[in-house]
Amino acid sequence: EVEVTQVSTGAVLAADQIEMAEVSPGLFTRNQTGRGAISALNEDNTVNGPENPLQRGKVLQMFGTGQGFVANAPPDGDAAPTDRLVQTADKPNIAIGGNFLGTEVVQFSGLAPGLVGVWQINVRIPDSVLPITDGNIIVVQLKSVLNTVAGIQTRVYIKQ
Repeated sequence: EVEVTQVSTGAVLAADQIEMAEVSPGLFTRNQTGRGAISALNEDNTVNGPENPLQRGKVLQMFGTGQGFVANAPPDGDAAPTDRLVQTADKPNIAIGGNFLGTEVVQFSGLAPGLVGVWQINVRIPDSVLPITDGNIIVVQLKSVLNTVAGIQTRVYIKQ
């Protein structure tokens, strides 16, 4: 429940109930719409995309938001430390091409070192992932919440 009060008089100007979620995972995309090519780095720190797909067995560094509360995080507005990793309490479950791979493919889930409020997820892409020419749809699930909503499809590019 949220109340808006006027400080000088204490009068309640508005009150309502607002639904809030503990987490709301979302992945950044190259075109900044939430659709299309993911904003991610390949294991060699090159940008993942159709012109530079990732080889299976290598680690993809994805970036997003909505990871929820993170213990030992820096103060709001400060960059995550670069001298230590700040990890999320729970690892997300990752699906590529419609198949959930489990949390064991997640090498790291936490605040991106040196960035403000950015969630970084490092995922080792298993050999079982079959590459698709126009990109594999990737889904992140955290605490039963998916990053997908109607029409939002984020794609990662894997080498043939």
